[in-house]
Amino acid sequence: SDTARQVRRKVMKLASTVSHEQRPAYYDEVLGDFYFTPPAVGAVDLSTPQKVITKQPAVNIQGGGTCGVWPQIATSATYAQVEAFLAECKSGIYSTLAKARLDELKVKQPNKALALLPPIVKTPKKVSKNAKAIFTRAWNIFNGRNGETKDHYKAVRLYKQAVSMGHKSAMVNLGYSLENGFGIVKNVEKAAQMYKRAAELGEAQGMTNLGYMYENGKGITRDLKEAAKWYKKSALAGNYNGMTNFGYMNETGRGIPVNFKAAVKWYRKGADGGIARAKNNLAYMYLYGRGVKKSERTAWSLYKAAADQGFANSNYMLGYMRLLGKGVKKNDKKAAKWVFKALQGKHQFAVKEMTTNSAGWSLTFRRELQRLMANAGYYNGPLDGKFGSGTYNAVRSVAGQ
Repeated sequence: SDTARQVRRKVMKLASTVSHEQRPAYYDEVLGDFYFTPPAVGAVDLSTPQKVITKQPAVNIQGGGTCGVWPQIATSATYAQVEAFLAECKSGIYSTLAKARLDELKVKQPNKALALLPPIVKTPKKVSKNAKAIFTRAWNIFNGRNGETKDHYKAVRLYKQAVSMGHKSAMVNLGYSLENGFGIVKNVEKAAQMYKRAAELGEAQGMTNLGYMYENGKGITRDLKEAAKWYKKSALAGNYNGMTNFGYMNETGRGIPVNFKAAVKWYRKGADGGIARAKNNLAYMYLYGRGVKKSERTAWSLYKAAADQGFANSNYMLGYMRLLGKGVKKNDKKAAKWVFKALQGKHQFAVKEMTTNSAGWSLTFRRELQRLMANAGYYNGPLDGKFGSGTYNAVRSVAGQ
């Protein structure tokens, strides 16, 4: 009939817009079904009768689909469907387009992604070897280690699977992914919940991360006493980051009374565990004699150890100590070298000092800093030690501003 021919033409025309050859053979008025000719190679198999309905049908990508389906679902697929597509189509142009679409859907369909979190289950006393294997593979994929291609989306799916099997470290890593939006929609509330779940099950890093969320009011009501409580639990459980954070709470009186001696104790434990921030903070205590006998030489050694690990504040403090000859022989040029490293580490206080208080640093220091910035391609003005707009702009550029 004329109606059937018109329908066929419209379908064929519509199909051509998505690079897909599709021609209805006939239309059954009783069943309401279209029957299609087999598709071209690389397209989804539509040889099975497809029910014509008014609502957009779900796309079962998991069930044997190929990369060629992407043009048909590019604008209509949900977050979960795109994730499923990526599980099947791991490389090529369509995989790249799907990942870009997934990033868009993070904003447009946040609830779809959050619904994918694993269910809360009673954690077994012993985690199965399978869960440990899944966690290890997830970690390798998340970080691109041990021969695995880095893929946050895939890693998060595996973390969820390990979490549903009771793996505590997977809970922490899934929380971290949620907190930062790695491979999943960013959601600090869900991150705090995941950290809390791990912490209550005795996972020390989960305790540290939960303390951080309480301290900063991220995804949970700010509560310094709760923060200190969880940092202490973490420290007692042997977590070096927890020790460092609990030391800071003791030093500053956040959530607990000020106790410099306790701060020194926990900073030292964190430093012994290799935490750069703990070394930096312990150096400060030695530099000013807080909770420990003052020793500028010891402070220098600790700042140097932290700087060797890339801790920007320690680089700045080494420059400050070199300039004044504290704990080490005074050397203005070497002081400039350390401040330049601090700027490269995006140390904000160093930027502020060099752009608002440069007159407080010696002329030799300022000339050397200009020379270092010029050699690195950030500055092309005179090496006269006079800091103006050109030098200030160079300072900010070094710091990535």
